[in-house]
Amino acid sequence: MEQVLCGICEQNFPEIIGNDYFIFGTIERKDWKKGQQNDLINSKKLMECTYPFRDVWRFEVEPAKWVYLPKNKKMDSEYNYR
Repeated sequence: MEQVLCGICEQNFPEIIGNDYFIFGTIERKDWKKGQQNDLINSKKLMECTYPFRDVWRFEVEPAKWVYLPKNKKMDSEYNYR
């Protein structure tokens, strides 16, 4: 998501790159396309078309790593031997 937002902002709003942001929800594709054509000009109309997310999820990227796994052992999703 970060790369998509940065790409859009570089072209349209370079002064806001690096600011904190909060992703509120999503809108249907047809409403998004109307917004691209400036048919949804005011933010109130846009908010009426928005579906807010129910939960907040935080993702952290963990770099891939090599792990030695003996033939007679198995590993669970947390990389612990069983």
